[in-house]
Amino acid sequence: MANLTHYRLFQISFVPPTNFRGSRVKIKDLRHNKTVIINQNYRKNDICECAVDFLKTKKIKCQAFGSSNEFYILMSKDFATQIK
Repeated sequence: MANLTHYRLFQISFVPPTNFRGSRVKIKDLRHNKTVIINQNYRKNDICECAVDFLKTKKIKCQAFGSSNEFYILMSKDFATQIK
């Protein structure tokens, strides 16, 4: 474990549109158990880019990402800055 880098994880998932709201992006901070839901920016290629842009506004820099069939994971070395 000594050679592995420790990251803070953010789970990124798609929130489908409803009759009253458009598509949104859910960002869950898995370390601090906080969630933010933002409107999807359709000028971006995908929800991961929307999430990276949001985290940049909070001064959280992402160093890596991963994905599954259900969600993305963004990774940051910033363990202190809150998303809310």
